[in-house]
Amino acid sequence: MYKITTALVSAGLFVATSGASFADPVALRFAVGVPPQVHYNRDLFTPWSETVSAESNGTLEINMFYAGALGHPGEFLEAIDVGAVDIAVDIAAYYPGQFALSQIASLPFMIDDPVQGSMALWSLYESGAYGDMFDGMKMLAISTPPAAMILTTETPVARPEDMHGLTIAASGRISPQVAQAVSAAPIDVPIYEIYQSLSRGTVDGAITYYTAIAPFSLHEVGNYYLDLPLGGSFMMVYMSQERFDALPAEAQAALDNNSGLALSQAFGEVWAAAAQVGQNMITQEGGTIATPSEEDMALWQASIGDIVDNWAADTEGGQALVDALRAELAD
Repeated sequence: MYKITTALVSAGLFVATSGASFADPVALRFAVGVPPQVHYNRDLFTPWSETVSAESNGTLEINMFYAGALGHPGEFLEAIDVGAVDIAVDIAAYYPGQFALSQIASLPFMIDDPVQGSMALWSLYESGAYGDMFDGMKMLAISTPPAAMILTTETPVARPEDMHGLTIAASGRISPQVAQAVSAAPIDVPIYEIYQSLSRGTVDGAITYYTAIAPFSLHEVGNYYLDLPLGGSFMMVYMSQERFDALPAEAQAALDNNSGLALSQAFGEVWAAAAQVGQNMITQEGGTIATPSEEDMALWQASIGDIVDNWAADTEGGQALVDALRAELAD
């Protein structure tokens, strides 16, 4: 298993070097779609940008642009291509058909720990397991949030049969398949509309994340939570390889020294902390978090396990990637 650190400081990422440069630093625009107080900005990317700038010996200045000031996930790839953005935090699923193998992070029962999962996804990238999927991109980190779970308002869910006939908010490609496999009716509801849909009774529940509890106040409308590892998402921090190659050598070194496996691990750690905040809010509100028994887990795996097999068979390179990820997680 991976040895997990709990802070970037102990990983050596946040140690700035001294020195001065008389040339004007290259300014990079780092775009994120959420406000500065969101956990991964506050606890990771804002201090990361300051550290990388400091370690560049005056050759680099990274400026953060928050809350969609330069766009949102799903728009950043084009923004980087035309030079409007230099670095971005993005979500691969927002580019249908472009990053097919990235759906590995969304499959049920594959990843249940965001730190280990983020490190494994990065290691697969370094090994070349994604093929040419990221050609032209300078990848800085890959991460996945904690796996999705099942939230319901009135009906406690323990076994697959408890989902029969329920209307479930489920977005993306994989989550609707999970709902359909247990005879629930999936409805595509954006994350920012789940609260209203639950409170109005438009849906009976949702396949969503503990990390969504705090920002969207879902603990106020959800009563029952089933802690199943139903898949995460493939998040990536990247810039153009061409833009990176044009940077001064000291700027490139500062980016490389603070990116890769260690940054992916740190991203997973802030996700894990945010999930714990969400779980605490649920219990404080009086909600119930249940974990399936061994017998019930076997029923869930029998009901939705084919989703992984079907994806592996239908996706070019899918089976090899599933095998590689399982090997990484078992290492």
